Amino acid sequence: MKKISELDFSNEVIQTDGLQIVHFYNPYSSHSNDTDTILEELYKTHNDVNFFKINLLHCGMLCERYGISLPCVLVFENGVLQDLLQDVITKDTLVTKLTSLLSSN
Repeated sequence: MKKISELDFSNEVIQTDGLQIVHFYNPYSSHSNDTDTILEELYKTHNDVNFFKINLLHCGMLCERYGISLPCVLVFENGVLQDLLQDVITKDTLVTKLTSLLSSN
């Protein structure tokens, strides 16, 4: 999983074809750490998906743009936001979302 900054976001996520999973994490949140662990597992088994993480505390413009106030996962396909997952994000939720999007291609 690639760590990016707010400055990298457009080039890495918006201007890239395919499926992009972006974890907006808070380094002080246990939920963020749990989600990060799940995404690292999925990253190892889904070579056809790009996984990114960005520190929620250092991306104010993106948080404002997407209405983010808590750690979350944004799902983009071909630069278009497909889903915003917040709260406790389970592996089942992420696998179901990935399977659904990958099967529609």
